[in-house]
Amino acid sequence: MSKQHSTSYTALSKSDKNASVDKLQNCLSTVHLWFSQNGLVINPEKSEAVLLSTSQQARASVSALTVAGCMVPLTDTVKILGVTTEHHLTFKTHVQNICKLSYYHIQALKHIRSSLTIDIARTVACALVNSRLGYVNSVLYSTSAANIAKLQRI
Repeated sequence: MSKQHSTSYTALSKSDKNASVDKLQNCLSTVHLWFSQNGLVINPEKSEAVLLSTSQQARASVSALTVAGCMVPLTDTVKILGVTTEHHLTFKTHVQNICKLSYYHIQALKHIRSSLTIDIARTVACALVNSRLGYVNSVLYSTSAANIAKLQRI
């Protein structure tokens, strides 16, 4: 026998959103306390936060969170370990960054191209591009066809 799972998405009421933000604030306070007790520091002035949501949920009026008594602004994207994550988790910005950097390095090869054989130039170009395509590519699982097409053009 197989179980059937159904998921329904409903809009959050303003009180539900506020309760969720309050829970997040409490969690952040607990993390800050644990860090403090264990000799670690969170620098809220250098921190940023992103609220992951659907486009309907993004209409929430939350603009900042409080960590250690400091306001941390919400942004549309955050970069963690080289992965740019935006608030709707489409990874469009991450793919754009990969493409931009790859094309930049391919274009930079023209400055030394005359010193390289064609085989070495191809090897260097492939190494530069493949290292960017291969790094944390698992986050792109189930990404859009448009994102895949951009990456394949490189």
